Amino acid sequence: MEVVLIGGAILWGLPLPVTAAQILWINLIADSLPAVALAFEPKEKQLMEQPPRQKLSPILDAQLKVAIFTIGLFSALILLVIFALLGGGTVMFVALGLNSLFYVFVCRSLRRPIFEYNPFSNKALTFSVVFGVLALAAAVYLPPLQILLKTQPLGLAEWFFLFILGLANVLAIEIIKFARISI
Repeated sequence: MEVVLIGGAILWGLPLPVTAAQILWINLIADSLPAVALAFEPKEKQLMEQPPRQKLSPILDAQLKVAIFTIGLFSALILLVIFALLGGGTVMFVALGLNSLFYVFVCRSLRRPIFEYNPFSNKALTFSVVFGVLALAAAVYLPPLQILLKTQPLGLAEWFFLFILGLANVLAIEIIKFARISI
């Protein structure tokens, strides 16, 4: 997603939306724990009712590849439009981080919509996402991290907008997932 975001900004003649240090912060600090927490996700109840895959069939079928591409492109384009309208590296840094943290809840199941299970039942995942949000807030408000990551404090309205944007992205991904499952 970061590649599309940065590539799109370059093509539109905009400044870079996030720095390399900000991308590293998101990938190492905010994303690492949620990725590990997904390993502790309980198995799906109807998993054994699914027919087995063919022996030589790919893990990522054509439908799943299209869904992954569509989700990534959609998310990056939304962030790029917001950057073009609002600017501000800190806004993009937080938007990208929150988008990534919210996205992990959608990844819990590729077969079932998020509305069919308790998104907070995996305590490790919930804790790791809360930690990720706190790490983003630390990067925005702690002076040493502000210098390192070139961030500035955000107001409550900006945080609210970015949380709503993250939730809207989850809804859009669920729609894409529903369309994939229905095919």
